Amino acid sequence: MSIWFSASAVLAAIAEDWAITPTQGSFLTSMVNVGFCLGCLASAASGLPDRVPCSSLICVGSLGAAGANMGLLAVSGFYGALTCRFLVGVFLALVYPPGVKLLSTWFPPQERGFANGVLFSAFCLGSAFPQLLSGLISERSWRPIVLGISVTAAASGVLVRKSVRVGPHAFPGAGATLNAARCACILRNPQVMLTILAYCGHQWELFCVWAWAATFMRTTWQLSAASAPLAAFTVIAMG
Repeated sequence: MSIWFSASAVLAAIAEDWAITPTQGSFLTSMVNVGFCLGCLASAASGLPDRVPCSSLICVGSLGAAGANMGLLAVSGFYGALTCRFLVGVFLALVYPPGVKLLSTWFPPQERGFANGVLFSAFCLGSAFPQLLSGLISERSWRPIVLGISVTAAASGVLVRKSVRVGPHAFPGAGATLNAARCACILRNPQVMLTILAYCGHQWELFCVWAWAATFMRTTWQLSAASAPLAAFTVIAMG
């Protein structure tokens, strides 16, 4: 999942190379989220997680996201980068939700909360990883950071495909097509809807902090180009 914030971690350097405005830079961050949401909706509507083993989805998603991220090394402007980041989000929709589902098959319901907490902790560390790389090689080009993160993401997807199978608590198939009536039931359930709304607000808060922590510390606290990413790594990793 470190590939999600790889461009955010080197945004200042990319903006300088390509003369990207602050507004355009914010779109490079937001476009991953847009692609992820659309990818999740398409995956759910098609019933893909019920048709294809989760480990295979994770592998394809990781390889696709890595390839799209490495596209930043081939393009040379805002719109090309925007397309690459959108595709990163789409492919990550095949990584994160299937990862939660695959992990949950290894634990009975009463233990899944803790198990997924460990997974989300790994998500925090992975999201912080680009900031660590940025701080360690801040005086050099941003391209090795993008390349390194892409390679590790691809290798991780292959590792999951080769090493992780479905656990003993597999979920029954939910059907191959989207059931609109069940969606309506969710909309009429206030407890579920309030939980979803709270989660959406949490994502707004969380991703804003993660994406802009280094920028905030550099501009407000006057930290150096090397110190700000390392401080941001600490903030994100504390999750």
